[in-house]
Amino acid sequence: MAVENTAPAWCLDLLGHCSENVARYKGLPRSLATFPIVGKQDIVSNYTTFLAGNLGIDREELAAALRDERRKRASISEGARWRNVVIEETSGTSGVPFNFPKLVAERAMAACEIWKWRRKVDPLVTNRAFYPFLHAPIGFTHPYPPSDVSPDNIQKLYGLLSSKGVRWVHGPPELLRQHATLLREIAQRDVTVKFFEVSGLYLSQEAKSAIEDASITVVNQYGCRETWVIGYGVGSTSEFEILTDNVFVELINESGNPVVDAETTGDIIVTARYPRLMPFIRYRTGDRGCWVPGHVGTRLSLANGEREPGAWRWGKWDSGSRFFRIMLARAYLETGYIPMRYLQIREIGPANFAVVTDDIPRREELCRVLERVCQTSAPRGIEGIFQFRSQALVGEDLDRESTAKPRLFKPRPNVDGAENERYF
Repeated sequence: MAVENTAPAWCLDLLGHCSENVARYKGLPRSLATFPIVGKQDIVSNYTTFLAGNLGIDREELAAALRDERRKRASISEGARWRNVVIEETSGTSGVPFNFPKLVAERAMAACEIWKWRRKVDPLVTNRAFYPFLHAPIGFTHPYPPSDVSPDNIQKLYGLLSSKGVRWVHGPPELLRQHATLLREIAQRDVTVKFFEVSGLYLSQEAKSAIEDASITVVNQYGCRETWVIGYGVGSTSEFEILTDNVFVELINESGNPVVDAETTGDIIVTARYPRLMPFIRYRTGDRGCWVPGHVGTRLSLANGEREPGAWRWGKWDSGSRFFRIMLARAYLETGYIPMRYLQIREIGPANFAVVTDDIPRREELCRVLERVCQTSAPRGIEGIFQFRSQALVGEDLDRESTAKPRLFKPRPNVDGAENERYF
């Protein structure tokens, strides 16, 4: 049975702000249905029209800062500061860099709602009882690096956290899986950490089980950098309670019409409450999902397509898209912002890849840096040296592939059976 998905009351104020102050939405009535669905390419093609003109910031000047190729990230998880603005950066599931500004105050308001939800799950959690393995503040240092998964380092790390009364840690699922496996060997009564908050990457059933076997509660986070957290799932690999005080979520079908029936898959469209400098209204995330029966508009199940064949590391099948997203984030720290329309990494042989982009001037530079990053940062699945070559798409080929591209990483066709396929 179809259930209407009604926009929350806070949407009216947001839409009024956009209609009065954002050129792209100038004069539109305060009805969400009259606002167009947009993607990041729509925004990148004309930053200025998506920026608000009433917040004391020159739109042309900020748009120039967003396009500045000399600007580099402060860290893998943090963008750059520009006056009282944080220029956030994401490559997301496409790998294509996207810059967008948020006022410091906007980030703080969104964070407050996230903390309210955490306290619903665990009334004892506080800022001091929360430790970030990922998305740490600029300048944050780890006395014991979470990436060092030797038993001695993990024992010292969790000993330190427990001495400070830390209850929650926040990190990527594969890293937390490895921590959980080692924590089972440590006396549980000495460890104060009770919750592993997964940082928005795909949580496999294997990782979930390993964490729960260590008597730790999994809190699975779904979101995107543009809008921050969209939803949480406690102990779930795919179902999320939507933070309705932060975002409004719609599902649409191929015709752009609303999906209001449970268990019918559609494209995820999100409207964020707090970003006003560059509002995200009916923003296409690139993800797909369906409503959970009985919870249309409040609980979402993701349709995950990350586990493509041919992605093998750490002795198990995993996501090549996720691996290269991390490697690209490290590469962009060195190259700075490289504007592009398209990027896909295609496996053409063992440890041998084509970096396929549109015909951008710096594509050879990106290729060289990515090759070097993988040589120094990637764990080895097989013996060999990473090799990358640049390949450009133009004209009709570019237009077709830009529309059809399903994911960042494309493995070789499997000809000899999955057991023989590895990508490094």
